Formats: sequence, C-alpha cells, structure tokens
Amino acid sequence: MKKNRSTLYERSRWLNGMPQWHASIFSTHETESNYQLLVEVFGENWIAGHLNNKFNSHPLISQWRSNGPSAFIYLNTLADDIRLVKEKPYFQEVIKEYKKKEGAGPARQVIHTAAMFERASPGRLKQFFRASDQSVPDFLLYYDGMNIPVEAKLLTSSKVEEDFNSVAEKIEEKIKNSLKIDNFHFEIQIVIKDFTKSTDVADICDRVMEGVYLRSDYMIQARLDDFNIFITPLFEEKSRFFNYIRILIYTPKSDKEDIRVLERGKNASKQLNCFHQNKSPGLCCIGIGEKQNVPYIFEMFKRRFECGQLSGISALMLQSGGTYSIKDEHSYIDLLAFLKNPNASYPIPRNLTFKTISNSLNIITDLPVDEDIPCYTFKTCKGKIKAGCNASLFIPSISKLHPSMLE
Repeated sequence: MKKNRSTLYERSRWLNGMPQWHASIFSTHETESNYQLLVEVFGENWIAGHLNNKFNSHPLISQWRSNGPSAFIYLNTLADDIRLVKEKPYFQEVIKEYKKKEGAGPARQVIHTAAMFERASPGRLKQFFRASDQSVPDFLLYYDGMNIPVEAKLLTSSKVEEDFNSVAEKIEEKIKNSLKIDNFHFEIQIVIKDFTKSTDVADICDRVMEGVYLRSDYMIQARLDDFNIFITPLFEEKSRFFNYIRILIYTPKSDKEDIRVLERGKNASKQLNCFHQNKSPGLCCIGIGEKQNVPYIFEMFKRRFECGQLSGISALMLQSGGTYSIKDEHSYIDLLAFLKNPNASYPIPRNLTFKTISNSLNIITDLPVDEDIPCYTFKTCKGKIKAGCNASLFIPSISKLHPSMLE
C-alpha cells in the first residue's frame, strides 16, 4: 500500500503546479495536507484507477493530471472546502455524486456553497441531503433557531452547446486528418456566425486547408456569409515543436441561455416552498458560467420578485468563480451577486453571512462592462515536442468574441 501511495503521489502533477517564484494563498505544507485529505475522501484506488485510463475525462482527474497554476488552486480550494463540511450528515452522498463524471460539477457547487456559510460561522451548516431525493434541498443551514433550506444548483451545458461541441469535434477531426504536411506551426480560429442554421463541415474544412497550404508568414483571413476563418502562424513554437496546431472554434451563445437560469429559479422556488411550507426562509444559489448575461438575469429575477412571483425564494445568490492571477500571485476568486425577495413567504435574516476562501467581487458592480459577445467555445491543441525541449501545450481561455470577428 505504501508503494501505491508513493506512486500516486509522484503522478499527482498538480502538486507542482505553482512555480516557486509565484505567490499563492496555499503554502507547501497546506498543499501536502490537502493532498492527503483528497486521497482520503475520494479514495486512493479510485484516483489511481482513473489516472490509469488516459482517456478518462472526469473533471477531478483532469485537474489531477495538470501541472498548471489553475489545477493547483482548484484542488487546494476543493480540499479547503471539504475540510469544513466533511463531518456533516450525508456528506458521503455528495462525494458519491462527485465521483460520477456528470455529477462532478453540481456536487462541487454544493460543497463550495455550503463551505462559504460554514466558513463564516462554524456549525451553521446542519446537514446535506441525498441527491437522489428530488423532494429535498441540497443542504440545510441552522441559524437563529431556524432551519434554512438551500438549493445550490449549477447551470450545466445546454442542448445547443452540446450540439455545437459535436459539430466542432467533427471539424477538428477532419482538419487534423487532412493535414499532409510537416513542420507546421499555426493557430486556426473558426467563427460560425449562426449555429441555428445548418453547418457545412466539409466547406469549412476545405477553406481551412486552402489557407493552411499557403504557408503564409502573416495572418490569413477568410470572411464568408456563414463563417469566418483566421489562420495565424506561431513562430515562437518552432524552436520547441516539430509540429504545432491549435484549433479554436466559436459560435455566439443562444439567447435561451439566460432563460435557463430563470427556469432553475422557478424549480427551486417550488421545491423550497414544499420543504419549509412557508415557515422559514429559503435560499437559492445558482452557479452560472461566462456565457450568461448576469445583469440581465439579475433584473429578470428582480422583476419576478417585485411581482410577487417565486415566493419560495427568500434570497437569490448568483455565483461564478475560478482561479485568477495578478502579476505573480495566484488565488481563487468568487464572483457573487445577492438579491433579496421583498415578497418572499419568509424573509431571509439580515445578518446571515458567508465567507469566501480568498477574494470576492460583486458581479454586477465590480466587473467592467464590455461589448464582447458571449460564445460557446471548442478548443484543442496538439504538438510534437523536439528532443531536449521543456515545453507544454497552451490553449487560451476565451469565452467571448469581439464583434469584429463576426463581421
């Protein structure tokens, strides 16, 4: 067993994800302790078994394999949250859901949200509930003599986004299969202007290959009625890679993405009303992504609250978050928006507080407003590293399109 543990430790690349010259909210000692906790909670055999399958794409395993700062912060933050809530009733039910690929995101949302309240006041979190029971909330808070049920939901991928990813995978596969040259180093960006229309995969790929075979030293653009293509040479990769290709495919997000958040709110209101029967406050926390228009969603709920709708929700919290870097310092940031319902069946206590692990920002007031267009993104990168070179593949995180890319 000791040998297996040593092997797992050596394969935990995320432990080395923070360069020594970078600052982090987690020390080396804390990281070692967090590693041990994650192994204890998820199980050494479960982690090692999934690592053995190189095609396994479970979110936690993908982070475990990564040696970047984002994985380092993500897993340390997860462990810090777990440490606060792991002794609560039915916590193992949440971990059971986390181990399922499709349940990892929603379970992470439940753990992170519950930990924020427990961090503010130890003992405030009373218990979790079984995820399989749809008649109960995700967890229960105890405050000032009251039980406060909380729905903590994550907005997962929509059907439109899943369909887009399926088409984008076909485009990516066809492009890579069509490459019959060596010594190439470039980035391909494809913008599908309206995914609701039929997408001609063959035409897109033919146009891409025409540009690739020109082997231009400058960026090539093709602006067509249904899609745009941008091919950019990456000279900086020539010294480290024999071949290097980065493919980024975008399309503007569906207008229905924001409506989906309201539907989650309606379901939460019904569920909270049924559970507490108008005898205590109910809190709805919804984890949203970068595709959502938060100010629009905020106003949408505000109007519903003012009209007396969604009475089961005493207060709404919109949540987003992730790792961030300022100069050479890396940390986790929570982006939050909080809205009380003046017409709720039972008001939320004024002094019910929560505490984030590090920094937090108000999504509505603290973030700059831009004209960029939220989009669905498919991205992939492939390269053959030259002998003796210490190099890694880089895929930029892009969730919005500048309007000029759609012209």
